[in-house]
Amino acid sequence: MSWFDISLLVFALYYGGLMSLFAFGFFRTLKRKNIRSEPPLPSVTVVVAARNEEASIRRCLVSILANDYAEMEVVVVDDHSDDKTAEVVRALAREDKRLRLISLSNGDVPVLTGKGRAIYEAVRSSTAELILSTDADCEVDQRWVRSMAETFVEETQFVAGPVVYNFDRSWYTRLQALEFMGLIAVGAGGIGAGVPNMCNGANLAYRREMYLSRITGAMLKGAQPSDEALLQLLYAENPRYVRFCSDHEAVVRTDPVNSLPDFLRQRQRWASNGAHYPTPSLVAAIVGVYLFYVLFFLAGIRVIISPATWSVFLIAALIKFLPEGILLSASTRYFRRRGLMRWFIPGQLIQVPYVVAIGAAGSLFDVSWKNRRVPPL
Repeated sequence: MSWFDISLLVFALYYGGLMSLFAFGFFRTLKRKNIRSEPPLPSVTVVVAARNEEASIRRCLVSILANDYAEMEVVVVDDHSDDKTAEVVRALAREDKRLRLISLSNGDVPVLTGKGRAIYEAVRSSTAELILSTDADCEVDQRWVRSMAETFVEETQFVAGPVVYNFDRSWYTRLQALEFMGLIAVGAGGIGAGVPNMCNGANLAYRREMYLSRITGAMLKGAQPSDEALLQLLYAENPRYVRFCSDHEAVVRTDPVNSLPDFLRQRQRWASNGAHYPTPSLVAAIVGVYLFYVLFFLAGIRVIISPATWSVFLIAALIKFLPEGILLSASTRYFRRRGLMRWFIPGQLIQVPYVVAIGAAGSLFDVSWKNRRVPPL
């Protein structure tokens, strides 16, 4: 057995063990009963950062405003849009006084840029106890606000919520929906297993005072803080600060990316975040996962060139597929979309090479989103 074969199997075992840990954590998260806070529930500000979202912002806000929650306001931050986003929001605000609009000026808050600055401005203008955030292209359930707010008990500081992609009959949207379910399950499983790693900004909640103190501290250090960094730092201080809300009523729905260039830019942006996580062991884990994907990809090419090497590749494939299949199966059951599992094996043919390519691009090239460079976190 060559050194390449040994390296492949060692990293495959590492990856398989990590995915098994996340699967265990995901099952653990789903089995936990959601401890709910006692009434009266805290006041809430829902924050939506919007940049050129004319086509989707009304649908998003209508779904949020349909929530029946006693003390709720909705703040939309127009992040230098050059379409009719602000006009749509103003028209809706005339119909519902719970909605208000903030338009960012050209002046910069030190360090913070883009969506980070938009959210900071909204939180700073709020007087609510809790902040809920979602994206302008999302829709929520009528009990979303209540489900997320009820998850906060005395010690809770940060709650991550579930997000799901809409999909149609096309293979392209179905593969995206399946992969995205896996990412959400990894995030929830990380919290459940005691190794928090990721969350999605389309469905987050946190205490306002905690956020302002942490963001101010990060800015003083010259850092561009991220949601995932905040999640990891809070959990390291006290695991009880962080929770995952597994209520089905807390699920946020959004559309997949509708073009290949936008999909690649989005995934490149996500991949670039990992190198800046504040937890060294988590950064090392990401490097280990990426090295496995590189070795697995090279092993696949080697099998095509030299079919006699298929046995080692098959063992590595089984170590990869089994825990991933268990995690994705649990995720599709949770989201009530089990039919997507038929795309699991076909998806692997695309996932492996694209992860290798995107991981390299996220480290080597500048990241842009919505025609704007995304700064390092």
